Amino acid sequence: MPTQAALLGTYPFTILGNGPKVIELDTLDYSRNKTLTAELQLTSIGTVAGDTLDVELQETRSQNQAYWDTRARFYQVLGNQAASTTAPYADQTNISQDVNLVAPERNERPTGSSGGTDIPPGTVRDGPFAPRLRTLVGLKASHRFRLVTAGAPNTGAWTGQLLVYGHHP
Repeated sequence: MPTQAALLGTYPFTILGNGPKVIELDTLDYSRNKTLTAELQLTSIGTVAGDTLDVELQETRSQNQAYWDTRARFYQVLGNQAASTTAPYADQTNISQDVNLVAPERNERPTGSSGGTDIPPGTVRDGPFAPRLRTLVGLKASHRFRLVTAGAPNTGAWTGQLLVYGHHP
């Protein structure tokens, strides 16, 4: 059965210096999609090879957002890449919940929990998506991007946007 794609959100960002930046996604029910596609577009990048950017798409089922599970991790971006508004650096990743999981994948510990292990760059964890996160105080984000810049020192600005597409029948 063919699927239709819909843009679920566009999240622009600018990062100066080192450290993490968290971008919470809209409080949608992502579990209604067969596949999620995340796209990273950079129009300016740190200025030296020692500058790096790591981007992860994470989700939680925790009512108080106590831990997050990395479902996709883009390849690490080095600071000596060329990027502009007319020729951006781009990377894409696809996560599917419509797959047959083998036995070890059926009982994975969330990467951000005690004892959890993060996934390596350029990989995804397929499987069911977390549903909309309802709490006593209302809806909370169940999905987010976590961006981490590093360098010695990180000498440039990282500017771009992250897009999320949902694919459904």
